[in-house]
Amino acid sequence: MLSKAYIFTNDQESCDDIVQECWLQIIRGIKGLKDPKFFGVWAYRIVQGKSVDWIRDRQKQRRTLENEKQESKDAFFATINDRTDQEEAVAKLRIALKELPPDQQFILSMHYLENHPVHEIGGILKIPTGTVKSRLFHARKNLLKIFKKIRQ
Repeated sequence: MLSKAYIFTNDQESCDDIVQECWLQIIRGIKGLKDPKFFGVWAYRIVQGKSVDWIRDRQKQRRTLENEKQESKDAFFATINDRTDQEEAVAKLRIALKELPPDQQFILSMHYLENHPVHEIGGILKIPTGTVKSRLFHARKNLLKIFKKIRQ
């Protein structure tokens, strides 16, 4: 079952959870299986269903994260665009950047100032691209909070 779940999800860590859920469903539903010779097909369909559920959940999480990221980005640029004096906004942005933790300053500068794509940053830092995206999201979110405080 583990190999079947991996074929669908391509995610080793999640396969253990999926297989556990499958076995629970098999145990609960085994009495409903009328012909034991179809157990393999029946179990495979359960694995397939649980894997598809996992993929849907993952896509939903990704969309939510992307929406939050876009909202944060839009709010950030709207904040800057509201200012008539761009130089003043840039100066305040620099101050806000300096107030971020060093790791957040570093990841933002790698992405926006040095123009490294997410997958390159992941390779440099030896972390998954999803982690890079998450760290960028949180760094932008923190930067926006600091920038708003400075603007006031």
